[in-house]
Amino acid sequence: MCGIAGFITPGRRCPQPRQALQAMCDAIVHRGPDSEGLLLALPQDPGRAADATVALGMRRLAIIDTAGGHQPIFNEDGSVGVVFNGELYNYPDLRRQLEARGHRFSTHADTEVLVHLYEERGPDLARDLHGMFAFAIYDRTRERVVLGRDRLGIKPLHLLHQRGTLLFASELKSILAAPQLWPEGFDLRFDLSAVHALLASFYVPGPGAIFQGIRRLPPATVGVLDLASGAWREDTYWDLADTPSHRITREADALDALDDLLGRVVQDHLLSDVPVGAFVSGGVDSGLVASYAAERYTGQLQTFSVGFAEELYDETPDALQIVRALQTPHTLIHATFDNLARLLPKIFRAMDEPFGDSSMLPTFLVCELASRRLKVALSGDGGDEGFAGYTKHLIEHLRARLGGVPDAAIHTLQRALRLAPKGATGRLPELARMAEKTSRGLLGDSAHAYVAMTRLADDALLRSLLLRPPERDRAAEHLLERFNHPRDASPLQRTQYTDLGFALPDDMLTKVDRMSMLTSLEVRVPLLDHRVVEFGYHLPDHLKLRGRTTKHLLKQLYLRRFHLPRYAKRKQGFRVPIEAWLKTRLRPLIDYAFQPERLARQDIFNPKTLGGARAHDLASTAPHLLWNALTFQIFWDLQIERDDAVLGLLQA
Repeated sequence: MCGIAGFITPGRRCPQPRQALQAMCDAIVHRGPDSEGLLLALPQDPGRAADATVALGMRRLAIIDTAGGHQPIFNEDGSVGVVFNGELYNYPDLRRQLEARGHRFSTHADTEVLVHLYEERGPDLARDLHGMFAFAIYDRTRERVVLGRDRLGIKPLHLLHQRGTLLFASELKSILAAPQLWPEGFDLRFDLSAVHALLASFYVPGPGAIFQGIRRLPPATVGVLDLASGAWREDTYWDLADTPSHRITREADALDALDDLLGRVVQDHLLSDVPVGAFVSGGVDSGLVASYAAERYTGQLQTFSVGFAEELYDETPDALQIVRALQTPHTLIHATFDNLARLLPKIFRAMDEPFGDSSMLPTFLVCELASRRLKVALSGDGGDEGFAGYTKHLIEHLRARLGGVPDAAIHTLQRALRLAPKGATGRLPELARMAEKTSRGLLGDSAHAYVAMTRLADDALLRSLLLRPPERDRAAEHLLERFNHPRDASPLQRTQYTDLGFALPDDMLTKVDRMSMLTSLEVRVPLLDHRVVEFGYHLPDHLKLRGRTTKHLLKQLYLRRFHLPRYAKRKQGFRVPIEAWLKTRLRPLIDYAFQPERLARQDIFNPKTLGGARAHDLASTAPHLLWNALTFQIFWDLQIERDDAVLGLLQA
């Protein structure tokens, strides 16, 4: 696991390429504190055919071949070099096949497979890879650079094409760290449609970013830059909707097949030259992953979890029940405002973009805890997306069973629900929020209902908070396009397919990547192995949802492995009580961030709807919407204004 960065620029446009590349790598030293590697190919180098500077760099967190796997790594004659972020779980098999065809290896690292496989397959090499990855390959003979990203977008890769130059990096901060490329500065402006999307859904959805011009290489995509012509092309090498179905329809057969598959996949994910642990939240997904890991790990698996003082968020009893059954050495930490407050400055400094998913806070806490003892941890992330574990999946299933509910009845329910105390905590307000989301999911066709369920508020409220709301809702357009893409898919499958393409890589996986890498910890996600995702997607709906039960098959497998008669645990989100904090500990920060005069100078938010006391009103009526706006204000201070004053208020 590492961080990668680099640029390709025509001719000698960059007078200090080594310094620029060094700055890009220094910006992500937390991703790889063990070593650094740089590859520079200059126009004046002997044998160069293209008039272009190629600069590839990386920071390494050593997991496999810790002594010998330094990057960049080259093929036998040095004509192909690579920098790589991630893990290839099938690299032993690939290595044996390549050696049988005459390739000679100089290390035992999984990274070296890439240069030899590239010699065989060219840009199509990603089709043969099992794992999480982002890579950059320089082919000196063909004078091209190849960038690739894994199927589900587990590992990030940001791109900026500007003034004839291509920059890439694991984190956006790396791109912004190389002023040597353009002394006059970057041409970057805020994308107001991205701000609108952030308010609506906690995160900035791909393919764009908070700045115009910066984008993410899409998951399951390889990009090729021809250095002679400057031409860039992208090819998708995997699409979940086009994968073949296993055609399993009987529950007993599906249970046996999934049991076997997860055992093999978790075994693959244990591949490491350093100790491996596992997160145990108390739910089905992490419990299953930990159970397979404890069964197959050759050492003693350590487990870690986060508890909360608030009962609504706390899963400690369930987590402890799992670790007692597995008999693993376990470490528990409690997330309180006080112990998170000390971490808030570091967390917000690490986020390249405003990010409102509050679960990043306990995620950092458990990653920091685990990183004190080891370098690798397995997580249960991905089970909800792959096996239909979210409320929206259940609502979509409910739509099909009801055959349509009169819109008038739904509108009547919505009017009643508006009277519920939105900013309160507890079971009743939580049920009210769930009922309100359900009502949105029952209106209109499946595609538009899906978009409505992903939103925190109606569009009228969202637009009222911005001085210049975007003319088009591009995020909604992208969601609708993806929802309607699969052929011969059920509405439930379309919902899963869209989740896996947006919220998964841009929210959940971004959160896990940034928080784990900030602590120099590698987090592996077996349930997002593409073989597992394909298996879950192609299950018939009745094996994913049964009555009001989500993730039916995973829960049945959980019962089998833990020898339990039934599953009665209520689903709990991995988040913090933002609603309560906004009304208490975060009030001074709100007062500072939403001063009407400040908003007028900033020229993004509307002082009439979000300034002064209006912000506190929003904390009561739409707390998560306000939290998203607050994360933007913190981002603005730290990343744009370079003003640290806000950090003191974070810890007030």
